[in-house]
Amino acid sequence: MKSLVTFTARNNKRRASKGLSGPLPESIGFLTELLEFDVSDNSITGEIPTTLGQCTYLATLFLQENKLSGDVPSELGNLEYMTAMNLKTNDLEGEVPRGLCDVEAEVQVDCSVTCTCCTNYDCEN
Repeated sequence: MKSLVTFTARNNKRRASKGLSGPLPESIGFLTELLEFDVSDNSITGEIPTTLGQCTYLATLFLQENKLSGDVPSELGNLEYMTAMNLKTNDLEGEVPRGLCDVEAEVQVDCSVTCTCCTNYDCEN
């Protein structure tokens, strides 16, 4: 699975179930060829794994509409190819990592997460 490029399992709550549940595994960092990761609109809990920062080619990260909590990991700032990240409708806090601003990624978060350096920052209450 190390060569997995795209993982999409979105919108599972809309299929008469609660969708994917439980935490994202730390082992996700072993997917070093991953370009797109989309598990939006599920029931994923826990924190965003810091190991996602090891997926150096990751360009899109869609985790919105889940039950994630904790801070946005600073390790996400290592993702120099990131173009779009959506973390809305979770229970996240902290700040968008500076590295995501350096690559001008489109960042969508709830207002409980700050982004002092973003130009493409979409914050809605």
